[in-house]
Amino acid sequence: MKQFLFVLALLMQLLVCQGQSIALQLIGSNGFVGSMPSGVHVHSSVGELQVAPYTGAGLTPGLQQIFLSGTIGFQQPALDVDIQLFPNPAVDWCLLIAETTETLQVSLFDLNGILIREGSVLNGSPIRFELNSLPAGEYFIRVSNLSHATRVLRLLKI
Repeated sequence: MKQFLFVLALLMQLLVCQGQSIALQLIGSNGFVGSMPSGVHVHSSVGELQVAPYTGAGLTPGLQQIFLSGTIGFQQPALDVDIQLFPNPAVDWCLLIAETTETLQVSLFDLNGILIREGSVLNGSPIRFELNSLPAGEYFIRVSNLSHATRVLRLLKI
């Protein structure tokens, strides 16, 4: 655990030093905002004594409170299949038809992400969702193939 904390502190120090090496833009007395090519934004806090980029072996004097923000994630491949969902809005049932020859997994979720029903579409055969027992509201239908390409459809139950 101590080794993990040491490595984490070392990585944080490297990020802070790298954040000081970028060109800065002074924004009144509110500190500065800078950007890295990777899309990470650097913001300093109010109370900065001196704002200057890191240019040599010494550190920039002043109170340095650096905040990093960015987005970490991955691209989910999109399912390129013609999908029809009808009727939508639905009362008692809905029918999903996907024009494909591959097997698709179909899942019905509520707004909390709880799985309600699952099924498979085989060679373009339709799948029918019975909605009688569900309360009125908004639901999501996730359709995915074996290579995890996914498409999400919105269903309104009235």
